[in-house]
Amino acid sequence: MFLNLAHHPPPSISTTSYKCRGIPWSAAKKTSILPPPIDHKLINTIEQTKAPAWGVYGGMGSAASNAVILSPDTPQEQPIGKTSDRVLPAGDRLAIHTGGGGGWGDPLEREPARVLADVRGGYVSLESAKRDYGVVIRQADGQYVVDEAGTAKLRGTRRKAA
Repeated sequence: MFLNLAHHPPPSISTTSYKCRGIPWSAAKKTSILPPPIDHKLINTIEQTKAPAWGVYGGMGSAASNAVILSPDTPQEQPIGKTSDRVLPAGDRLAIHTGGGGGWGDPLEREPARVLADVRGGYVSLESAKRDYGVVIRQADGQYVVDEAGTAKLRGTRRKAA
């Protein structure tokens, strides 16, 4: 079985064992069958964990990619790098955080309306909009809106400092 991560290299997952779980069935005329938890062996091929993608023409670089194991028995995430034949016990989860690509062009030149759309879509935080793009966004009547005067002032200050 393979975990397909769209445009990212998938880690190979092979089944190593099946175990029955002691979960009572729900009372019903027809019962469903729960799949058993499965231990998996991982071959993790995540890249750019130490050298993230760089930006060009003034764009910012990406964050580094990483992979962690989330275990119900351990409160902390267990970071893993490239690995093979590592057993992922049933109940544990593999979380892969991709860093994305580097940016192209000065973020201060991105149209404030596009930054606002990214904030509304959950791609950019309010803090990042201000820190990285120089766009001041506030709430008005329960909606996010661009503070045009605040944005012009912040971007002007940043451009003078550069």
